[in-house]
Amino acid sequence: MYGSDDGKLDNDQSESQTRAFIWNHPGLGGVPHPLISNTQPTPDPMKYITLLLAFILLSVGRTFGEDLDGRSAFLSAPGRDVSQALKRAEQEKKKVLVFVVNTAKKQAGHLIGTMEVPETKKLVHDNFVVVIVTNPHEKHVAGLVDDVVPIHPSYVVFKADGTVLEKGDAAMGGNNGLNWIKKLVATP
Repeated sequence: MYGSDDGKLDNDQSESQTRAFIWNHPGLGGVPHPLISNTQPTPDPMKYITLLLAFILLSVGRTFGEDLDGRSAFLSAPGRDVSQALKRAEQEKKKVLVFVVNTAKKQAGHLIGTMEVPETKKLVHDNFVVVIVTNPHEKHVAGLVDDVVPIHPSYVVFKADGTVLEKGDAAMGGNNGLNWIKKLVATP
């Protein structure tokens, strides 16, 4: 019925019938493997569209929710205007601590790391008026932080009268950040 031993078909069976029988007969290897068969149902394109939309929404949500300039590192929200901070510092008898952060270079992580120790946050809150600027050419800091490594945020400390006390690289990690702030607090 399947053909003779020499591979030729019997007279009562056509070649196409034999192929159909072999293909559909499990014992002859005719049933395709379920993982490599093109007889599997086609995946629903709506699942892919739904997954794509979910990925896009999560990415957009993370971008908008992300702290791009490091504001979350502080106990109270830093200002954005150095002139107003200088006036406030004079009234409150504090120094002004300005951070220059390039949001395009994602420098906020360095600033958050520097401010990670709770004691550092408290000392900053109690002794400084904090400002974060994202423009290194802002009139009060222009030219002061050009020597800082471009991948790190920088800082400038002002007295209330606008005199620069110190400037430099603000990426230093938690323990060094605490020591740095203690030194700044002790500086007259």
